[in-house]
Amino acid sequence: MRPGWRGRLELTLAEACGVTHLRRSRHEGPLRVQRTFAQRDGSCHIYVLHPPGGIVGGDRLSIDIEVEPGARTLVTTPGATKLYRTLAMPAEQDVTLRVHAGAQLEWFPQETIAFARANHRLHTRIELEDGARLCAWDVLCLGRPAAGEGFRDGSVVSRMVVERAGRPIWLERADYRGDRFASAAGLRGFGVVGSLMFHPAKAEWLDALQSLTEREDAHGILGATWVRDVFVCRYLGHHADYGRAWLATVWLALREIAGWGPGIRPRIWAT
Repeated sequence: MRPGWRGRLELTLAEACGVTHLRRSRHEGPLRVQRTFAQRDGSCHIYVLHPPGGIVGGDRLSIDIEVEPGARTLVTTPGATKLYRTLAMPAEQDVTLRVHAGAQLEWFPQETIAFARANHRLHTRIELEDGARLCAWDVLCLGRPAAGEGFRDGSVVSRMVVERAGRPIWLERADYRGDRFASAAGLRGFGVVGSLMFHPAKAEWLDALQSLTEREDAHGILGATWVRDVFVCRYLGHHADYGRAWLATVWLALREIAGWGPGIRPRIWAT
């Protein structure tokens, strides 16, 4: 038998009378919904919990979220996900997000911290119908600088596929290894990598949001691009809290310019 935890979480969000609710929730192993919070605008916030608090070699986790027409939800986690050192097989995590026409999903897990010698594979697949709305981010910390630990001999491989009406609109693969930290073609010595994706988006938003999305200071570098109705903002830096704060500022600005209305920050982010 393969060692490690097996965890699976399946959620379906639906809308009724202008209010989004969790219509279906099924879990196996160490993955479950901690809380759902109805919001004043009719949307729903969901906190996904992984009780062990960390992922080790051999673990295999799967999250499947479907947002039905008219439903609006924000999904986050109570805290950071930790990828622990492993000397054996890699840990694997598969995330599938399905957003129907007229539905809206904001996928905002808190940061992932990869310990030295972690070995992790992450595959994210996002299926959008025409008329679906999506904002998603990912913040990865390589090593633990505050503890004096770098990302020695570690490997985190991430693959993302985004499809709209069955056709790929965004394909991305990243291979983070400890030996590529200092490379000018790699991470330039930065230990925190963050990405935010917003769809649908317009190319002219790059100019409208330039003051927010093009910046560089002692805390890191922020930049943005637009491809096929997808707006992507990137962060490279040394601190996850700065990275998340910068990306959250861009998220709120994108909501306003896209006509989604004011964003509501999850309460758990303030604890």
